[in-house]
Amino acid sequence: MADRRKTQVKCNQFNLQHSRTATDNLMQIIDTENIDIALVHEPYLYQGKIKGVRRKYRTYSYGEGKRRAAIIIADNTIDALLITQYSDNDNALLEIQGNEKFTRLVYTWIITTQSTSPSNA
Repeated sequence: MADRRKTQVKCNQFNLQHSRTATDNLMQIIDTENIDIALVHEPYLYQGKIKGVRRKYRTYSYGEGKRRAAIIIADNTIDALLITQYSDNDNALLEIQGNEKFTRLVYTWIITTQSTSPSNA
């Protein structure tokens, strides 16, 4: 049986701002743009669970309550495993296997409270 894993994947980042409409739009974008992996900031939540993602996709996120980082795998030929020891509401770590190699994909939600630009003092 031939190995169906890809040598390249299309990976994009999206901030959904916890919006159902933005999630619906993302589902259309994934299909029309052939996105394999979507890195999602602030996924849409309902009663503490990520909602609005099509069932044919796999969603990886960890933690309780207001989760701010998630990874959606749209390509069913991509083997992925969530590493829960390093994942929480704000971080998702996946181990992806392909061509006898493992890749770790880390997605982190960070909010800054201060300006990172130098001051004009």
